[in-house]
Amino acid sequence: GAPQEEVSIQEAQGHKVAEIRFTHRRDKPFRNPELRAAMLTQVGKPFQRHFFRNDLGALENLYRGEGYMGVDIAKRTLLLDERGRLHIALEIDSRGRWTGEDVGLVLSAPFDTTALRPLLKLKPGEPFRYGEVVEGERELQSRLNSLGYAQAAVHNELELDSRRHAAVVRYL
Repeated sequence: GAPQEEVSIQEAQGHKVAEIRFTHRRDKPFRNPELRAAMLTQVGKPFQRHFFRNDLGALENLYRGEGYMGVDIAKRTLLLDERGRLHIALEIDSRGRWTGEDVGLVLSAPFDTTALRPLLKLKPGEPFRYGEVVEGERELQSRLNSLGYAQAAVHNELELDSRRHAAVVRYL
């Protein structure tokens, strides 16, 4: 049946999930089946509020991983139909994709960085993906170790500008 009564997360506990629906205010980088797959809450299963709270964070992290650092689950609606089944509606506001404005290497010892630059996955002007930042960090660490710098310790430092949706990444 059609959803009728809006309920709280606590009141939804234990009700069988009939549907999970997504709407998007801006960019839609993922198809709805991909979003549902990122969730522990599943159609046909009883609703568990602790899973659902984790699901909201997982969805936000999925978007952040693609450069949507300001993503927000703008609205969540839980409705029960006349048969007691739960209908979940989530409105996602991606708030625009961020770009990697600058990517730099700051080394404590003199070193020609020409051979290291190709290891960096994130490039200036391209979409900012934090996974690429971490991957670049691992690649740099591995290369420096293989070149005999056993004590090398690489980490990233981010400067995030929410006004311009831009990130500056420094590998130290």
